[in-house]
Amino acid sequence: MRIVKPLVLACAAAAVAAVPATAATPFRAPIKLTPTFGFGGYEPGLSVDKFGNILVTAHKQNHGDVVSPDTQSASGARTQSWVWWSKDDGHTFAGPPGLTPAQEQTLEFGDEGDLSTDDAGHTYFVDTNVTDVTFTRWKSNGLGDLTLETTRPLLPAAEPVDDRPWVIAHGANTVLYLGNEGDTQTYPLGQQSGAGDASGPGRYTVYRSFDNGGTFDPTGYTLNDSGWCRPAWDRVPNDPRFVVFCTAQTAGNPRTNLYSFVSTDDGVTWTRHVAGTFNAKDPLNSTWPCATIASDGTVYALVDDHTTDASGNITGTALTLFKSSDGGVTWTHRVLPSTKFTQYSWMDVAPDGSLGVAYYGRNATNQDWHLYAGVAPTTDGNPDYADLGEVASSAQTSPFGDFFETQFDRNSKLSVVWTVENNDLQVEGLNSDIYYAHQQ
Repeated sequence: MRIVKPLVLACAAAAVAAVPATAATPFRAPIKLTPTFGFGGYEPGLSVDKFGNILVTAHKQNHGDVVSPDTQSASGARTQSWVWWSKDDGHTFAGPPGLTPAQEQTLEFGDEGDLSTDDAGHTYFVDTNVTDVTFTRWKSNGLGDLTLETTRPLLPAAEPVDDRPWVIAHGANTVLYLGNEGDTQTYPLGQQSGAGDASGPGRYTVYRSFDNGGTFDPTGYTLNDSGWCRPAWDRVPNDPRFVVFCTAQTAGNPRTNLYSFVSTDDGVTWTRHVAGTFNAKDPLNSTWPCATIASDGTVYALVDDHTTDASGNITGTALTLFKSSDGGVTWTHRVLPSTKFTQYSWMDVAPDGSLGVAYYGRNATNQDWHLYAGVAPTTDGNPDYADLGEVASSAQTSPFGDFFETQFDRNSKLSVVWTVENNDLQVEGLNSDIYYAHQQ
């Protein structure tokens, strides 16, 4: 859910700057995805299938959350979270694929969604309606060929609230939905007895499906002491392993645990491992970690670990890349180069072994926030960042939303989708747009 920022009057709108000609990692010119003036979005995510179809989702802007005008839908209105589709390598995007003529799917209410694609070409979409999630599945048979197979307004899941859903899939039919209750006490049904320290009170509960999302285990498996979590993208054929990387809900002193929850049986059972720690006094510790599983089975995760002074003020950032060569059990880490201050980051590993990293950052508190994205030829290298432009002015204490995403395609080219503030409504911070860029 979005962290609310103060509104600032009479400030210039943020603009997407041209990518510097000398950028080590060149990107095409960014394109705006939100279609209607004054009704934007934030917290975008994306999924790229094995054929090269690109799907992007984003939270509708708050003042249009119940309903936004949508020039790309038959009804002219949208209550579902934004979904866009590109079938030409990210050059252009249209509305959701495979809809019926009435496009009734776009009128299923959703607040914020997530996408994932399995090895068989299914793309899954979950979209929270606060008490549950809508569930959608498309089937891809090639580039530009996406068929809507099913959509329904409820999963259903037993937990009473879902603040931010995730979905992850692999193989031909295994799908996991991760629901965020928002606290560790309200939903005890998902706590598994005899599960060691892996299951217990936590924010996130994992719900399993072994029939492409046709049915889910309704009570789920709650991850013990899970705070802010993200499941790994699985790239290993015929591997029943899933990894969920989390910050701890319980604050330590002075450092707080980072956990990896590992399942080697498609989410039926889990083990919990301490992957490292981060600053317990970080006032922005709701930053989402992210994780991915490379094609060789190595697991990677990225965390913004902010340093603070004695008063709790942020003094810098350690943009920390974690690596596990044993499937998420034991971890090493190193700090990547970045600007002095970062807020929200994402990473991915390409089919050719390249490392892609993007983050919002600035070097001083009187500077505007920009998006930096870059690629290193190996996961042991450091990305050569390109500046993709301003995302929020210096008047903002942080950029908008709580995260954005990057992902490589089958050709090992990086896609980036992110949030940019604007002043469409004459007030900075009241609206923001979604932009996309593709590595050249």
